[in-house]
Amino acid sequence: MIDIRAKQIGRLFSEGGPGAVTASPSERRRTREALFAETFWQRAARVCGAAGAGWSVLGLRGLAGALGCVLRDKAIGVAGLPDPAVVCAHPEGLCGASGALTAEALMEGYARGLHAAPLAGGLAWWSPRRRMVVRPRDFQSPGGLPMGIAARALHVTLDRDFDAAAAIAGRCHRLPPQLMRLYAELHDMGFAHSFEVRGAGGGLLAGGFGVAVGGVFVTLAMFGEEEAQTALGLSVFNGHLAHLGFGLHDCVEQSGLERFGFEPMARADYFNALLENSGFGMLGRWQLSRSADGRTLRRAA
Repeated sequence: MIDIRAKQIGRLFSEGGPGAVTASPSERRRTREALFAETFWQRAARVCGAAGAGWSVLGLRGLAGALGCVLRDKAIGVAGLPDPAVVCAHPEGLCGASGALTAEALMEGYARGLHAAPLAGGLAWWSPRRRMVVRPRDFQSPGGLPMGIAARALHVTLDRDFDAAAAIAGRCHRLPPQLMRLYAELHDMGFAHSFEVRGAGGGLLAGGFGVAVGGVFVTLAMFGEEEAQTALGLSVFNGHLAHLGFGLHDCVEQSGLERFGFEPMARADYFNALLENSGFGMLGRWQLSRSADGRTLRRAA
């Protein structure tokens, strides 16, 4: 079980503390409300897009099974988290609908090998048959990293602008505002982190975000204008995870990760990996700035 101790660490990034920020909690809340907000039409597009993707991936049988699970498990999230070992075959990996989520419930879910994702206009708990993982210490930079004069202007930062990186990645993956606000709350608590690939003008070109669960980091969503920029961000980020002592990097995204060095891991093996790395923990904001040519401009755990 993750001991989140929200009341004790809620001011971890208050003014004057480690990783301090200048904005007050109320200012951050207002900024995030605007950043993660969506209009009626944006929500309609998100729900319809998710339904279309669900149809193409799950098919009629899977969607029927998902609807039945949602109707059957309305109380899940209030009564407790589902057993990640008891999953639906159609759709594969669905464990149950989630009720009113909190930051604490999210972290407990990740510690059990679950993750929350949209389903039928709401949220559900999933435990896929396989996870896509890489061991940070064994990570090899994939081919296609940016080269040349233009690439020298690229640099990677960590936790420099979590909200912006998460908002872009969240929109790319149709994550609802309620979930994004919880991830931002986990960032304030020191559990959620982002990596950002920036161009010469400092704008975000690629990035991603996720949560640290003991010694396992779970990347929840990524974005990138070009594959090489995402590869650069992952290369630097995995190097930092190895530097901190993380044993495993898991990515919720399933397709196309092999080209970045991720490999499939069976559900049971993933549960064991979570247990093996459960004694590791590191709260706080991460600081790193590295140029594309490998120069570390600043690093701090």
